[in-house]
Amino acid sequence: GINAEYGKSDGLKFAKAQKWGTKVVNARWLSDIVIYGVVSVTTEKKYTVLGDPKEMVLSETVMPKLMECWHRSPAQRPKYQSPVVLFTGLPSDKNQKLTQMLKRMKCRLTSDVREATHLVTCKIVRTVKFLAAMSQCRYILTPAWVEQSCSRKMLIDEMNFILDDKESEASLGFCVKDSLVRARSTKVFAGIELFLTPHIQPGPKDMRVIVECGGGTVVGEEQALARMNQPPQTRPNFYVVSCSPDQMISQQFYQRSVQIYTSEFVLSSVLSQQIDFDANKLFASAATAAPKENSGGGGEGGESTPVSTTAPGTPVTAPAATTS
Repeated sequence: GINAEYGKSDGLKFAKAQKWGTKVVNARWLSDIVIYGVVSVTTEKKYTVLGDPKEMVLSETVMPKLMECWHRSPAQRPKYQSPVVLFTGLPSDKNQKLTQMLKRMKCRLTSDVREATHLVTCKIVRTVKFLAAMSQCRYILTPAWVEQSCSRKMLIDEMNFILDDKESEASLGFCVKDSLVRARSTKVFAGIELFLTPHIQPGPKDMRVIVECGGGTVVGEEQALARMNQPPQTRPNFYVVSCSPDQMISQQFYQRSVQIYTSEFVLSSVLSQQIDFDANKLFASAATAAPKENSGGGGEGGESTPVSTTAPGTPVTAPAATTS
């Protein structure tokens, strides 16, 4: 868009903007960006009314906020964080094309989800990068964001390009946009400690990344045993993530009233950014009367895998995520 100088609507720039269909906004749009630190919506009427003599008048209520940064040292002033972009679930040719576009715009790319601020993907995929990015990244975007930014030679507003994969969202029981809002509010595993047994899928190394991006803490065996030996009433929010092959390990925790979950406990929690402590238990409860199905999917395909109900003390299985 262009800024209409002092309400003039008869200049050459204004005429060109009208011809090209470019939005024209008044000076209040710019002042609101400075005052509130956000890019205001250019379609709001207050920003498209031209010629208002009060459009540059600053309210006394916002002056302290506007002047606040001038009382800070340079080190204390907030800095603009340029995007750090990560790809997952893209065909190799698409990956290469988008990489070249971002390099032309001098954007930083990464292969480490812990550094990323923006994840670009075509659909919901159960990769470690996607699962960790649900907690870590500010935006989960479609490739169109990169393509249109490159076409306009500037990074454009991300909100119109948030991933919208209705079929997978319905199948998995969550909404990407809602989950991102929750993730910005609080970390899903904040205050929670998890012990990961050796044969879970994804493996402990990848699972640690997913948990820690979600604000949780992964403890080692020595610390886990110490937690197990604490009285249940004084034990912190401590749980074990395990699987059938590790039954010998998980049984000892189960016998000391430590709740054992399948990997799906972590994977479903990061997708929805909500924890259901009653679902995805490794050892079925005696009170369970009917079979249940896992709402997650195996690998990137997202196909539902049934989880059968078994007798108390018998492990049940959960699907895995891919590591790419």
